[in-house]
Amino acid sequence: KLSGPPPTLKGYKWYTKNRNNRKGGGVAIAIKENIQKYTKQIRDIETNEYENIWIELSTKWREPIYIGTIYIYGPQEKENNKEVERLYAQLTTELIRLQNKGEIILAGDFNAKLNIKTDNITQVQSRNGKYLQTLIENTQLNTTSLTKDTPKWTRVNRKNPDEKSIIDYVLTTDRIQNNITTLETDEAGNLRMKGKEETD
Repeated sequence: KLSGPPPTLKGYKWYTKNRNNRKGGGVAIAIKENIQKYTKQIRDIETNEYENIWIELSTKWREPIYIGTIYIYGPQEKENNKEVERLYAQLTTELIRLQNKGEIILAGDFNAKLNIKTDNITQVQSRNGKYLQTLIENTQLNTTSLTKDTPKWTRVNRKNPDEKSIIDYVLTTDRIQNNITTLETDEAGNLRMKGKEETD
């Protein structure tokens, strides 16, 4: 998430969508300069329910790849169920529409906890996590960030470091998941952009 102009990132160009109706924030995608000519921003997906940005990448495949990033700043876990249902229904419709035209990579903060059980991590599914799980099932997308690498915590409570969660995910279609060789979750913040206010 970012506010204002994006920072300089050598070798990359930015697609950005700043937050207009709330303080700070916004979403962005950095694309390597050598493939930028094969990309374009998709501007017909607009919503006030969450922040998102999508680009279309032309490939050697017949279908393009739609790459998106999302920040669901609401609803919180105590929000009315109908509001949560409406938000995830809208996102599901958006994903199915794109999936009918090409492959999908969607990364971001979903504000939802999925059930996770590994040797190092145990996380119980939250109320919002149930809606996210239903979305995953209805779109047949993969939680690639949980399968390609060992899952890693993506949120740590600064006041209580023992309170950790995974609410950030990368969702992809099968073809994309089968072609990903490396996926890194920077849970330590080593690659976090620095500035007056740090961003993730």
